[in-house]
Amino acid sequence: MSYKVTQDSSFADRHLDERQEREQNAMGTLRASMVQMTINNIISSY
Repeated sequence: MSYKVTQDSSFADRHLDERQEREQNAMGTLRASMVQMTINNIISSY
């Protein structure tokens, strides 16, 4: 019985980790595209 509970909790933890990782990747991609846009604006303004 306790084995199943441990399995469920570890599965939930892993699922949470994956979601956090996806959110971090999305934020990183967003930040990178923002930086790229800023660089393009600076270059085109010269």
